Amino acid sequence: MSPIKDEHGRWITSHVINQDIIAWVGQGRIADRTKENIGPSDLGIVMIRKRLFEELEAIAQGRDPKAILRDPNVAKCVELPYFQKRESVEGIPLEDYEKYPLLEARLKAFRHCYGQPSEVRRAFEQAMGIEK
Repeated sequence: MSPIKDEHGRWITSHVINQDIIAWVGQGRIADRTKENIGPSDLGIVMIRKRLFEELEAIAQGRDPKAILRDPNVAKCVELPYFQKRESVEGIPLEDYEKYPLLEARLKAFRHCYGQPSEVRRAFEQAMGIEK
């Protein structure tokens, strides 16, 4: 297991999974929403809650909520839009990484999980062609 806090109790934010964990844990306890004050800037929250409750009501009435796929053949693969699908599926040559800033960061260091054993980091670097 990788640490998420350093020896001083501060969050370790240098690696992707650590950032995800901080987002999950950092939210704190579930808030009592009956005591909140919704303002004009919270319109998006109001809209999504309204939709959620509409879909819950549909279920309570025995109807399907939106976006339910009952056909197993259709549900096998639901393609979502992705702007770099071709690059992700087909891959790209190492020399083209500089054209993709998000990918280029992978060439600089193993940044996925803080505290990974050195052999995992070395295997990643070898697979990426960035052995140090």
